[in-house]
Amino acid sequence: MIGFAIGATAGFVWGFLWAAVLRAAGIPVFGRSPEQREIRRQRYLRMGQARYMFVEGILGFGFACGLAIAVSDFIEYPSQGGIRAVCEFVFLALMLGLWHGSDGWAKLRGPVPFPPESLRGK
Repeated sequence: MIGFAIGATAGFVWGFLWAAVLRAAGIPVFGRSPEQREIRRQRYLRMGQARYMFVEGILGFGFACGLAIAVSDFIEYPSQGGIRAVCEFVFLALMLGLWHGSDGWAKLRGPVPFPPESLRGK
């Protein structure tokens, strides 16, 4: 139970640190007004899918979740070693980050019209 609490704390601390870094870079993270949300959306669209998935997915959500789970496991099962914890962290950060980034990008782009524009005239 202690490991879970420390791991969750580590994940939240990383999330707040990453939000501060993004805010310092000029990207408002917790924008509440519709204008701020639209500015952030347009900035992400200009970044492109790969950079969005890296910044928001891997370095944001993936890093926080991977860190929380790896720290929790390392504290609960220290006999498994630090190398296993590092490998677990890297794997989880990549997989969860790519998943979160691709899901966020799909929501960012909006719905795709069906049928496509090229087939509507036929």
